[in-house]
Amino acid sequence: MFNRLFAIIFIPLSILLIIIALLSLKWHMVHDAPIFMYFAYLIDHFNYVPYRDLFDVNLPGTYLIYLLVGRFFGYTDFAYRCFDLLYLSGILTINWLCLKKIGWRAAWCSAVLFGLFYLGAGPIMSVQRDYCIILPLSAAIFLASSFPALNDVIKSILVGFLFGLAATIKPHAPLGFPLVILCQMWDAQKRDKSSGLSLFKLFEIFLSSIIGFCVPIIIIFIYLWQTDALTPFLDMARNYWPLFGRLSGNFEVIPGFHHTLYLISEYCKLGSQTLWLIPAGLGVYLALFHSTLNDSQKRQVVLLLGLAIMYSIYPVFAGKFWQYHWLLFYYFIISLGSLCFVEQPGKRTNLNAVSPRLSSF
Repeated sequence: MFNRLFAIIFIPLSILLIIIALLSLKWHMVHDAPIFMYFAYLIDHFNYVPYRDLFDVNLPGTYLIYLLVGRFFGYTDFAYRCFDLLYLSGILTINWLCLKKIGWRAAWCSAVLFGLFYLGAGPIMSVQRDYCIILPLSAAIFLASSFPALNDVIKSILVGFLFGLAATIKPHAPLGFPLVILCQMWDAQKRDKSSGLSLFKLFEIFLSSIIGFCVPIIIIFIYLWQTDALTPFLDMARNYWPLFGRLSGNFEVIPGFHHTLYLISEYCKLGSQTLWLIPAGLGVYLALFHSTLNDSQKRQVVLLLGLAIMYSIYPVFAGKFWQYHWLLFYYFIISLGSLCFVEQPGKRTNLNAVSPRLSSF
């Protein structure tokens, strides 16, 4: 009965998501997108080098994404929309795979609600840098919580590399990286409990993660150095970023202690989405204290909770609190809210009974 009721709600919502996605193919590029696409066009067709030949304040990972859009999809509105929906499909698929280990209902709910939330924000949200960060981050989380047979060193390098890619888009994107490293260590300790996990093994996981994280950043610096763009890039980072960080969302300079008060005040608003804290809190409570989840699944819930907290402070680093700056927080808070649908004691369904054993986190 509960599964049928769930399906009655989420099948129409899933259909609605598909309809909105198809209708969004008519949207045009707005806000930052035309500027990024123009820069990508200059790089692609006229061999411009960022920072050396054109001034912009974004990291090279942003240019790389828009360059991929232009080269493989085109520079038209329709091509841009196709890339956006393909990228969204990747995010929702990874989200589904991550939460499916906790419960298929939670996975379905999270994927559908985040898709509706993202597309419901309209074209201004499309392919924003904060949105582009979600795919490598979610892929890193999925990789860290899956494939227990994979060598810990290889897994740590790959996870670090994905967080490093995110850092090439925005420097504060890897806020949740320390939590993922700790969870990898926690998981390795639980897995090797019988033989005991040495400090060397923990250090090996940590060092491998850092090495993987540094690889894309080193590649970026080598590119900037070889193209004579490193000096103008560092000049922009030293002189522009601190100035931009002192501006409010209305581009007004807020001095001293008033700027701190501004950051605290805007942070407490949580992007006008504070109501999401209610289902998120309920979902965490049900998953940790009133569900059939095993220890491995509960560790993943704890990780999602930690990531939601960490990425709630993500907009503070930029000092701007526009809606798309909160997108990473929305992604995790929606996942936590979806935990309201975890399986409760005494309500095991036939579908769950025949499901394969969930891999540990």
